[in-house]
Parts: sequence; structure tokens; C-alpha cells
Amino acid sequence: ILLLNRNVVMSIFEDKFWGDKNAGYDTLVASVTAGRESSKEFVEFLKQRAVLEDLYSKGLHKVSKFASGHGDNGTFHPLWKLLGEEVEKESNTHAEVSKKFNDLASQVSKFCSDQDKKFQTTLDSLSSTAEAVKNINKVTKDLYKSEEKYISKCFDKEQAAKLTGGKEVDKAEVLVRKSMDEYKSNIQKYSKVKENFLPKFASATTKFQEMETEHLEGMKSHLDVYVDIIEEGLSYDYQATLDFKESNASQTVEQLLLSFVQAKSTGTEKPTDIEQVVFDGDQVIKSEKESKQHLQDDEYYKDMIAKIVPPPCPDDQLMINRDNPKNVKGRG
Repeated sequence: ILLLNRNVVMSIFEDKFWGDKNAGYDTLVASVTAGRESSKEFVEFLKQRAVLEDLYSKGLHKVSKFASGHGDNGTFHPLWKLLGEEVEKESNTHAEVSKKFNDLASQVSKFCSDQDKKFQTTLDSLSSTAEAVKNINKVTKDLYKSEEKYISKCFDKEQAAKLTGGKEVDKAEVLVRKSMDEYKSNIQKYSKVKENFLPKFASATTKFQEMETEHLEGMKSHLDVYVDIIEEGLSYDYQATLDFKESNASQTVEQLLLSFVQAKSTGTEKPTDIEQVVFDGDQVIKSEKESKQHLQDDEYYKDMIAKIVPPPCPDDQLMINRDNPKNVKGRG
């Protein structure tokens, strides 16, 4: 089926580029040349698109940092985090799209190089056809001129016969025969050149269509990849949006409040009642004496420990306890 379709396509050009002044050849050359330029311009298009995707990716990354840089204060903090994650996913997607566009540009650039070589090879092989086009155009022009000249001389002969007659008619007759011979000669030349031109140009149209077909198949193939890249990027963006939508829906106001409480709670004990203090002088004096006695006991104990170089053995500890009955009493 594919071969059949290709054969059907291959018959399109053959009968559509004849016509006045045989301009079909130049038209087909111009079309193939334009196709080469289109391929190169498509490379530039892809590079520019890649730059835009990269800039967009970097812009999204900056926005993501902004969303993620709000610290952990406030009840809205979890949603800031979700926003940052969603935008960062989009940033990564567009960075990947940019890379794929650059890769595709490289592939199209190689395709252009291959097409240039084939185009030049085909043009070289069609040099005889180009010459045949020039020849038939020249011969056709000469033929029309000789035809006009012949008709003009015939008209002159008729005028001479009507007005003067005699020798003037004979002179006009000579010129008519001479112009007629030239006219017949050009007709013969045209027939010969036409016989050479027709098959050459028919073959050329087939080659031109082969080039155009290969060009279009390659370009459409690259366009298919281009569309796939966009579609894949959009699907990732859409999935990131769906994920964000789902996460946002799951974060209810109550859950956000509970999360804040869990992270930032300062305690559950409420302030207790404080009773008024009643001043008692005797109690204050007694407390001061007890505090002083405790301080003296502590100083005595420290002095005793400082005088002992090795750690005290159990017997030494007993001696300390005898010297300080209060200490022994405290242990009992």
C-alpha cells in the first residue's frame, strides 16, 4: 500500500509543469531551494524555542525558590511548600523540553546537510535538462521571430503586387522565399530540440518530486517529534497540576491548624493561682539562720576533702563522720 501511494504521488509533477516559456524547470528548482532554506530556518526556530523554554524553566525555578523560602512559620507554610514543589516540577519539565528541542535541532541540521548534498548531486545530473530548457526557449524565440518575418514579407509582396507590380513583385518574392526557408529551418530545429527536451524534462519532474517527497517526509517526521515533545511536556505539566490539586484538596483547614499545633505547640499547662504571701518576721529570721548553718557545714566539708590527697578509704570516712557527728546523724 505504501509503495502504491508513493507511485501515485510520483505522478503528480509530470503533467503539471509544462507551459509558456517552459518555466516549470525554474519553478521546481526554486521550490527545492526554498525547501532547503525552510529546513535551515526550522533549525533556527527550534534553537530559539529551546532558548525560550530554558528561560521559562529558570524563571519557574526562581519562583519555586521564592515559594519554598518562607520558613516554617505560619499555618500556610505547608501550602507554600506544595506550591514550591509544583512549580519546581514544571521547571524541570521545561528544562527537559529545552534539551529535547536542542537535540531535535541537531538532528534537523544533519538532515539539512544530507539534503544539500543530494540536491547538488541531483542538480548536477540535471545539467543536460537545464541546457535543454535553454535550447528550446531559444529555438522557440527564433521560430516566432522567423514566423513574424515570413508573414511580414508575404504582406510586402501583396502590397507590391497591388501598387507597383513588375520587378518589385519579383524582389518581394525572393525575400518571401528566403524568409520562408529560414522559417522552415527553425521549425525543424524546434522539432529536434523538442524531441530532446520532452523526455529529459519528464524525467526531471520525477527527480524533483522525489527530492520534494524526501524533503517533506523528513520534515514531517521531525515535526512529529516536535509535537511529541510538546505533548509530553504538557502531559507532565498537567500531571504536576493534578498532583498539586490533589495535595491541596487533602490539606483541609482543620488539618493545617492541627499540623501547626503539632509543630509549634508550647505546652498544655495553664497558669495556676498564686496565693498572697503573709510576712512573718520570726520565720524569716529562722530561715536565715538555717541557711547560714548550711553554708558553714558545706564550707567545712569542702575544706576536709581538700586536705585529703588520695580518695578516702572506709576507715578514714568513719573518722570524718566521728569528727562531724552532724554529718553522721544526717546519714542515719
